[in-house]
Amino acid sequence: MTAVRSSSPSLLRSDPAGLAANPLSRYLADGARATPALILAVVLLVLCEVAYWVSPTPLVRSGMEQWFAWSLSGMSVQHLFALPLLTIGILCLWRGWQQEKWAAGISALKGLVPESVALGLMLSMLVRISQLAAGGMGNSGNPMPFDLANFGHAGAMAPAVVAAGVHEEVLFRLGLLGGTIWMVRRLGHDSWTLRIVLLVLVSALFAVLHYSWLNPVGETVELGGLLCRALLGGVFGFVFLTRGLALAIGLHCAYNLIS
Repeated sequence: MTAVRSSSPSLLRSDPAGLAANPLSRYLADGARATPALILAVVLLVLCEVAYWVSPTPLVRSGMEQWFAWSLSGMSVQHLFALPLLTIGILCLWRGWQQEKWAAGISALKGLVPESVALGLMLSMLVRISQLAAGGMGNSGNPMPFDLANFGHAGAMAPAVVAAGVHEEVLFRLGLLGGTIWMVRRLGHDSWTLRIVLLVLVSALFAVLHYSWLNPVGETVELGGLLCRALLGGVFGFVFLTRGLALAIGLHCAYNLIS
């Protein structure tokens, strides 16, 4: 799949000299490529799996992993690593399609990681402020009061929320949103209006799949949380469309951890 952000990886081929003279443009172009997304996803998923296995007490798997295990149960396929392997496999195929070099992706991550943390903190604060203004409605991510007593619970949930951020961005943003945009582009119907429509639809599906309507292991349906998750899905999708998958993964994981 060619980059969803039309002015990113293609610039590396069309105007390499211009990018070399403009570090910011090169950072934006490199950051939107498949390579940094693949590296970031592999590192985060490996760390999560290590945490699952070395923890002295069993840790809860992410809701995405539980839903995936449920969806495969009818086919007698319940391998623990099925979803991580699928996620990494999709990214490897995407990177192979782009035929990229590793160096640029590694270099881009030096800026993408702190940028993700900073944006995640800002987004978490905005969500928290909006929840307080709405009287506590829309507790997406189950944010807890900033209290030392909550650190143990937060640490136990960290692998689950990080893994969820990786899987959801690859499957929803790259696979569903990016794949649909790629198909309509091939049909000659691509436009930003159509992309926004697809973004809204994918964000709505992303929100609904967190709840028991379509997900037997999901949460009880709650309107405030549903709307909040749909808006968050829109934010992550917009970041994917404008800046690439790596930053969308980083932002989603950082937001989950901070929340």
